[in-house]
Amino acid sequence: MSSSWPEFSLAWFVAASLEALREECPEAYTLMCAQLAPRRARLVIEGETVTLAFAASEARLLKQSRRPSVQLTTTRQIILNVIDARLSLEEAVLADAIVLKGHLNDLSAFHAGLISYVRGAVRCPSFPPLLDRFRYETTRRAT
Repeated sequence: MSSSWPEFSLAWFVAASLEALREECPEAYTLMCAQLAPRRARLVIEGETVTLAFAASEARLLKQSRRPSVQLTTTRQIILNVIDARLSLEEAVLADAIVLKGHLNDLSAFHAGLISYVRGAVRCPSFPPLLDRFRYETTRRAT
């Protein structure tokens, strides 16, 4: 599609999306960080793992974390199904298409932070091209 795109990875996508949120919708970024502080979240998507650490006003990617507060495991296609409203987040979790692990209070905070992330993302001009790239890479990997 575009040879000018940087090398795609889950870490690149997460970092780019957090940077866009921080720059373009700082109130959502700050709220998300506050909701998730002082937790660590591990995302495992089709064998790629990204771990995030949250402070009151900052999210950062870690090289690794042995003890995340929350772990989410799923596939790229399930993420797209949820984004495109073919599947609700609740349906995906109940069907084990998204597997969440953590203590109840950490899972509750993760849900709140995820909602803040999404509410901010829909207001950011940089998110549609990021999502296009995610879709492209998902389709490319499936073929």
